[in-house]
Amino acid sequence: MTRTPRMVRRDDFRPRADHRTIQVGTMWFDEPPADDERIQVPGDGLYLSTAHNDHHPLVRLETWSGEPPEPEEGLWTYRRAFRASLGETLAVLDLFCFFQESAPVTPGPYRFRLLHRSRELTPDEDQRFPEPTPCEVPLEVWLFQLWPEH
Repeated sequence: MTRTPRMVRRDDFRPRADHRTIQVGTMWFDEPPADDERIQVPGDGLYLSTAHNDHHPLVRLETWSGEPPEPEEGLWTYRRAFRASLGETLAVLDLFCFFQESAPVTPGPYRFRLLHRSRELTPDEDQRFPEPTPCEVPLEVWLFQLWPEH
């Protein structure tokens, strides 16, 4: 009998994107994912390259008991899969570490699915930058789905 994976924990963070960058870590890679236009791997973590500057994207960490269901088709514009090992927490930081929050995780190897989407600025939003506090509907969403590698 196959068990249906369930979400164990969900954590939402709203760091400020300075210089279009958000950091996520610490994670250790046997084979780091290749850099592209959205992620860079400078060492023991990821740099996320945001679509806008001076705003508060939503970074969601979902921990699952097994591989989660496939995401809804057409909702996400970016997708990556990779493997990494984690310690006792997974942190989300802004570029200069003024914002730092973390979620507890069980140490060990994990599989990751990283999804991203952003929306265009409305004319009135374009006048509000830098964004002093998170707007109700984020301009960007980063979703990390992670589950233990068995």
